Amino acid sequence: MAVKLIVDVNFSEKNGLAIYQRCEPLTGQVAREESAFVTAVMNVNGRVVKDINRQQALRKEMLNVLKRFEEMTKGDGGNGC
Repeated sequence: MAVKLIVDVNFSEKNGLAIYQRCEPLTGQVAREESAFVTAVMNVNGRVVKDINRQQALRKEMLNVLKRFEEMTKGDGGNGC
């Protein structure tokens, strides 16, 4: 089954950093195209593993940036100055 990963990143002074992830199933023509694409990618020298590792590294980097931003805005009234 082909699915689409959706990641929502929310930051607020009140609630801090929140990251929500969910998968939505793809149906019809889109699902067939995505499934064919993933199959093709998996057949190219383990590229899918490299892509997953890259996505994880980018996610960690994004979280670090957001955490630094959260730390920088503490105590400044939330205006970033």
